[in-house]
Amino acid sequence: MERLRKTFVFVGQRFGRLVCADISTMRYPLWTCDCGIQKRISIYSVIKGAAKSCGCYNADSVRARAALKPTAAQSSVGEKFGRLTVMRLSQKKHFVDCRCECGEELSAYVYSIINGDTRSCGCLSQELTSKRTKGQLHHIDLSGKRFGRLFVLRRVGVTQSRGARWFCLCDCGAKKIVSAQPLLKGMTRSCGCLQRETVKRVMTKHGRYKDRDYINELGDKRRAIKSGAFVERVFRKRVYERDMGLCGICGLPVEKGDFTLDHRLPLILGGTHSYENCRTAHASCNFRKGAKRPEECSHLWLRN
Repeated sequence: MERLRKTFVFVGQRFGRLVCADISTMRYPLWTCDCGIQKRISIYSVIKGAAKSCGCYNADSVRARAALKPTAAQSSVGEKFGRLTVMRLSQKKHFVDCRCECGEELSAYVYSIINGDTRSCGCLSQELTSKRTKGQLHHIDLSGKRFGRLFVLRRVGVTQSRGARWFCLCDCGAKKIVSAQPLLKGMTRSCGCLQRETVKRVMTKHGRYKDRDYINELGDKRRAIKSGAFVERVFRKRVYERDMGLCGICGLPVEKGDFTLDHRLPLILGGTHSYENCRTAHASCNFRKGAKRPEECSHLWLRN
């Protein structure tokens, strides 16, 4: 409070662009700026000179500095970049009107010219392309040669860059037109069949995704995991060959179409999914056995 008593401002008193309009709130009086905006500003900021306006003073200062500093487009007038000479500013923002050495006039983006991305009206690119392709009419004859799976038959024209195009026959029987450069560099070796076969070989782990035994093996494994039993990778075919195709419950031969995998000690009773606990069984015998222990299934033995 002692500080407020010493600091007193009159209505109508001016500080920079601010004129005091109301002091009902002594700490934050109401000020009127020369631009017409009224705003409450801390009295200490005004007296110390930290606040000279409502904010328009800073904006005017930025505009003034920007007006004194020339833009990139203004600085480039009269300069030469590559084959382009900047003549004047364009009506479009950040664009300038240029004249090329070939006499062509164009409007270009000023920063593309300064960075070297645009060096001419397009004549430079045409000249470089013409130099690169000059003398390429004398093509190497590839007729009768083989590149990978492709056998070259005849030439059928040229590309836009004047390179030869060749009609080829693939080993799979497909026909394809290929440029000379991909053939010579080894980039094209087939009609596309080689890539498809490579992708199929890389993406295929075992090739048994349609095999019925593989599907049943996955089902047995999921059932064992769900019951919380120990799981070992068990191949049904090996179990069938080990048991010589005989049912472990009734002792009679099992046809492959009627073959199921039985767990001697059921999984729900603590059995494991392993070769030791798995055996060959008829589907009907496996159903009648259910979740019984081996000693409880002696009445199912039918073999003499």
